[in-house]
Amino acid sequence: MIRVASAKKIVWLPDGEKEYVDDWDETGIHESQIETEMDRLLRNAFEANTVVIPQCEIGPYRVDFALRITRPYDMAVIVIECDGEQFHRDFLKDIQRDKELKRLGVHKIIRATGSDIFSRTAETMQRIKDAVVSYGGAIK
Repeated sequence: MIRVASAKKIVWLPDGEKEYVDDWDETGIHESQIETEMDRLLRNAFEANTVVIPQCEIGPYRVDFALRITRPYDMAVIVIECDGEQFHRDFLKDIQRDKELKRLGVHKIIRATGSDIFSRTAETMQRIKDAVVSYGGAIK
């Protein structure tokens, strides 16, 4: 089951508009500068069939971003994890988590470091856009 995490207030839609979620508290939208920058990059990158969901719960996990792509007969989900130095130091645990997310219905998982987001922005966004297109999404 994929749903917006209760700790988050809004979901950014591809046209830059905000959709407010019902179940939220007063915590911040993002946990790090890396996630805030990724949100800014993703917010206006896709057409209407791709919705960006920050801090999305998938099973027992909370992912930094889920891209929900509506296709003619189903939906695809791409997860983007923004990996700072303080998180994801246990690579074996990350691999197990990724396997479980795929078992729960995630089609692809993309990991981006702070360096990817701030120093290799164009290449990182191209990698994400290529994945979205390969699963039926459209980019602007």
